[in-house]
Amino acid sequence: MGAGKPFLIAKLAFIFVILLVMMIPLSMIRGQIEDRERTRDSAIGEISHKWGAPQAVNGPMLAVPFTRVKMVESSRVISGRNGREETVIERKPAVEIDTAYFLPETLAVSGRLNPQIRYRGIFEAVLFSAGLEMRGTFAPPDFGKLQIPEKDVRWKDAEVILGIADSHGVRENIVMKWDGVLCSFSPSAMPPLWGGGGVIGVRVPVSASNSGHAFSINLNLNGSGELTLAPFGKETHVELAADWPSPSFSGAYLPSKRDVTAKSFSASWDIFYLARRFPQQWTGANVSAADFSAALFGVKLITPANSYQKTLRSTKYGLLCISLTFMVFFMFEIFNVKSVHPVQYLLVSLALCLFYMLLLSTSEFLGFGPAYLIASVATVAVIAGYSRAVLGGGSRAVVMGGGLALLYGYFYILLQLEDYALLMGSVGLFAVLAGIMYFTRRVDWYASDKTLS
Repeated sequence: MGAGKPFLIAKLAFIFVILLVMMIPLSMIRGQIEDRERTRDSAIGEISHKWGAPQAVNGPMLAVPFTRVKMVESSRVISGRNGREETVIERKPAVEIDTAYFLPETLAVSGRLNPQIRYRGIFEAVLFSAGLEMRGTFAPPDFGKLQIPEKDVRWKDAEVILGIADSHGVRENIVMKWDGVLCSFSPSAMPPLWGGGGVIGVRVPVSASNSGHAFSINLNLNGSGELTLAPFGKETHVELAADWPSPSFSGAYLPSKRDVTAKSFSASWDIFYLARRFPQQWTGANVSAADFSAALFGVKLITPANSYQKTLRSTKYGLLCISLTFMVFFMFEIFNVKSVHPVQYLLVSLALCLFYMLLLSTSEFLGFGPAYLIASVATVAVIAGYSRAVLGGGSRAVVMGGGLALLYGYFYILLQLEDYALLMGSVGLFAVLAGIMYFTRRVDWYASDKTLS
């Protein structure tokens, strides 16, 4: 082979500086992707606020108030002997009202979600209307286990309460059948034990002498994205279904049975009360909101392709893509094809960076796959055409364009294989490094004139 060009070490330094500089636009592009994702989330949040947020249904539970005598300490100052003031602490009985909570013996929930997509500009939100039927039984409240005398129980104030994460999504009056008698829910003054959301309740006739109580509740809700429930029954059975091809079963429990097709899904859960962190009955605030939230389970209606996350992941390969492209140009220089000016390296790197902006803007309209194809074809065409002028030959432009096309194809495969991305990436980088070592194995890097043997 003939003589190479001088100052290759200096050229390597220039290339390294350009790579460092390219980290700035790549970082700015990542910021732009995150900003667009926040804009999308804001648009979805605005739609959800008007329709209904992700819904969580807690309940039903039976809340029965009772009175409790508590000794209260108070202090007062009196005049003691020799005219000195003394503080006297007194203990007096005080009556306060507390609440005992009882959960159903059995709880069966069947529901169907009717999804729909709404748009705000170019952004889409997955909304749903859910029709739920809740059936079950309550055992007679046993205050003996709670060490509360029955004479202190305020039976006439007993109330069945139900928690709804976003009461804005309630579409119509919620009716319960209690021991065969219809009654309607209304906003309740009970605190939301589960940490937030609305609480509705209805007064019900309860006494210790009853053998038990049967109930059924019909609940119609608007929501967005996700519906979760809490396993309040000693035995809880839940069935959910929807015409939606991409469910994500979320929360503390996976379905015992599920059937997912190309157009719909159905799932069922069977949960026993020993699998949760709160008991069947308690008083006051002995159960925390974290205990309830840790037991929620349900389904998310997801869209399979998150173009923003995939675009953000693709930028992680940006510096590698620029480096490998520079390496091909540099190898042409080593083998005495033609000298490439640092400004030309800079222009090529900018074109490679703009690939991600083109990918981001196009994917918002077409989805990630078609956008990636358009952006990669456009970038390969521009750099291949530029390489023909810079390197002075059509065959060299074909090599440059073909190599870049293979590189983009390889990166696309990595983006799809999330579980095997690290393995495939490691193998690919090792193969690239081995190829570079093979083609440059005869280069005499110490020779002043870069003569190749």
